[in-house]
Amino acid sequence: MVFSRFLQKELPAVRSNRSVREEKVARSFSGTFRGDELYRIFFDLAGDGLYVLDRDSGKYLLVNPAWCTMLGYPPADFLNGTIKPVNLVHEDDWNIVAKMDDPKNAIDFDRIEVRLLTKAGKEIVVEASVHNFDLQSRKLRLGSVRNVSEQRRLRSQLREKLLQERNSALETARANIRIGQLYDKIASVPKLASALLDARDEQALMERTADYLRDSQGMNYKDVTIYLVQGKRLVQAHSSDSLARRTISIDGKTRLGKIAREGAPVLDGKRSEDLVPLKVGDRLVGLIIARTFPDERILFDGGASVRRGQHEVLVTLGNILGLAVENLRLFHQIEQQSIVDQLTGVFNRRHFDNKMQDEFQRARRYNRNMSLIVIDLDLFKPINDEYGHQQGDVILKGVADFLRKNCREVDVICRYGGDEFVVMLPETGPEEAYKKAVNMRKQVRRKRFPNLSDPKKPFHITLSMGISDISTCEDEAELFRKADEALYESKKKGRDRVTRNE
Repeated sequence: MVFSRFLQKELPAVRSNRSVREEKVARSFSGTFRGDELYRIFFDLAGDGLYVLDRDSGKYLLVNPAWCTMLGYPPADFLNGTIKPVNLVHEDDWNIVAKMDDPKNAIDFDRIEVRLLTKAGKEIVVEASVHNFDLQSRKLRLGSVRNVSEQRRLRSQLREKLLQERNSALETARANIRIGQLYDKIASVPKLASALLDARDEQALMERTADYLRDSQGMNYKDVTIYLVQGKRLVQAHSSDSLARRTISIDGKTRLGKIAREGAPVLDGKRSEDLVPLKVGDRLVGLIIARTFPDERILFDGGASVRRGQHEVLVTLGNILGLAVENLRLFHQIEQQSIVDQLTGVFNRRHFDNKMQDEFQRARRYNRNMSLIVIDLDLFKPINDEYGHQQGDVILKGVADFLRKNCREVDVICRYGGDEFVVMLPETGPEEAYKKAVNMRKQVRRKRFPNLSDPKKPFHITLSMGISDISTCEDEAELFRKADEALYESKKKGRDRVTRNE
């Protein structure tokens, strides 16, 4: 209804060319359609041809400049009924248009492709979005039409060119077989791209790529080696060739180093190998080396264009793989930032809470041990207040580093807030947890923390700790609460001590 209002200003301009009955319809439209400048501008300036048609009379009520320009007629020829759809639509395509008015089909909307004849007699191909609707008991049609003749011409040329290439390949039986295989490989690229983008780590990404490249139903290469950039070197990420080099210097004088630096794909017929740099923009990410089977080399001798075609498919896959590697690294970087405390590099509280819930449930399910140590830096606030937050940050980072060095990989370390840290110990009973805490308390007393104001006078820090274990707790909340209560007791009794919640 909003669109219809903008017709108000357009209809009066063509009243002098209409019958009395049409004038009544126009006045009915004018009374109903209140001008809407936005839709009027959209209608007039649209790049596609737009029209509003009275389906009963076959007359155009509104046309925009793009429609008139496309067909070469002035607006009056449409609006006074001189030109109707039957004058425009190619006779062989009229049935496509006619079905829009077939009462048995009751079509409200359709997208069609038909041929139209311009005023100059030229035949053009158009794509049209056609909407049938009723307004004030009138059957109307709104059409949006785009000239796609050039696209169809290019598509036809491309089809013809591909046909010529196919016919050329048919000169030898070997090339004919290879063409079919190449088309299958091209068709499978979107499926592979989807599989690559779904990979959760680089190892899975490399394995999926190599499997596809070596699969007889895929690219059917004999050997595939994939390198990824690490600093100034290409480091092997996956290889089916036991003789492939482990690393390649990008700045070196080797053939592979030069190819990587130049960043251009190479089809080496003598070595029966394709070398495709993996790039994101102008930045090198890695390198694929793929070698063909000897019998495939013989097969390709009869059709160089087919060999180039396979090489181009590999180049496309290289582009996809390069983007997939970059996206995966970006995803992991963002994921890591969301779970890690930016100052200390240990986990943040949100991640720790989720991890502790999962670990508590696992321990309960399998009847395993689990302990928790809550740690607080003694007299940290005075240092922070007197020497500043930068000095405080140095000490917090040092404590986090100390905890990492004194805990196992399976232990989960978290900065819970301020100067409070938490260490979750899976598969650890209360006695083992207590011994670990006591040892860390002793070790940290001997550690020197840098003094930014006076490097010759390093800081010495002590820790107060509280311990709880899963055996006396109903849930993870109680596990933390008991460890926190034990920490409070350590602080209450003079700090620099370890207290167990019995």
